[in-house]
Amino acid sequence: MREEDGGIVSFILYILSVLYGLIQRTRAFLYERGMLRVERVGSRVISVGNITTGGTGKTPAVMSIAEAAKRFTVHGSRFKVAILTRGYRGKAKGINPVSDGSKILLGCRDAGDEPYLMAKKLSGIPVIKGNDRCLSAKFAEERFGSDLFILDDGFQHLKLHRDINILLVDATDPFGNGHILPRGILREPLESMRRADIVVLTKTDLSKRNTEIMNKIKRYNTTAPIFVGNYRSLGLVDMKGNIIEVNRLKGKSLLIFSGLANHSSFRFILEREGAKVSGELIYPDHFDYSKKDIDEIVKKAGDMGTDMIVTTEKDIVKIPYSDLETQIWALSIEFIIEDGERWESLLFSKKQSGGGNN
Repeated sequence: MREEDGGIVSFILYILSVLYGLIQRTRAFLYERGMLRVERVGSRVISVGNITTGGTGKTPAVMSIAEAAKRFTVHGSRFKVAILTRGYRGKAKGINPVSDGSKILLGCRDAGDEPYLMAKKLSGIPVIKGNDRCLSAKFAEERFGSDLFILDDGFQHLKLHRDINILLVDATDPFGNGHILPRGILREPLESMRRADIVVLTKTDLSKRNTEIMNKIKRYNTTAPIFVGNYRSLGLVDMKGNIIEVNRLKGKSLLIFSGLANHSSFRFILEREGAKVSGELIYPDHFDYSKKDIDEIVKKAGDMGTDMIVTTEKDIVKIPYSDLETQIWALSIEFIIEDGERWESLLFSKKQSGGGNN
């Protein structure tokens, strides 16, 4: 590309970024002032989201909150939890239960990879796919008697009132180059962080800038408590559900592959467990694997002579066939919040203001 062409592209991206930012500011202003209607449901709503494009760990965080909510007791009773998700890239239209809490009702391609993974891993928690989370909530109330909703990727879904607005910030790449889409990775301006009731800084064990990032967050939001969240390895699971302990990774040579927005943390966790990553194949986020793709991965591992092929749980659910002679393992992780007792008390015991969306 010629230098002048690069300058033209940069200018176009700048203009589009300014326009997109203006749209987001205007939309947030209209909701805040009541000019656009915020809908309420009769139950508690906890929203989990971010202001960047992917990679902050929303899915593990949502599952962690859902499991904690299911265990939490208020006045002698437990919450009936449901997860509301738009099911990015899932083909099913309208309001669809991915899971009723006991069985999976939609396949991965119809549900989307992340809703399907949540449905597969969470017992007793319905997962509802639908672009209109207000209708999804009413559906879950009527069908499952749900009284606590976790709104997956909900920070920009201003139409639904939330009691607690949780913002996740990736410590390895918190705000990109500081520009809004399409020039940068921000989905809306940094001042939108003021809507958050709670901020969680994720992947802090991979970053040396944690204090700097926290100080920047506090410039935009002086009241929200900031928690630290990281991942803990649980084990390895294959496509048939066989499970082995994570210490089996120690000293092993791996070929790894993933389709994530941020690949670095996956490799870091494996190396932290003592594995040697001999090869890595990186695919676009939410990549749909074909039989040919998997055959090529298996062949590459054979050519390299690696001990194991390892991917993520989000990726393994999209492998289109299970009769492989070569095992593929997925690293199973859980999301851990430091100061968990205070965290759960804030989420489930206290009524929040709703992050400027009340």
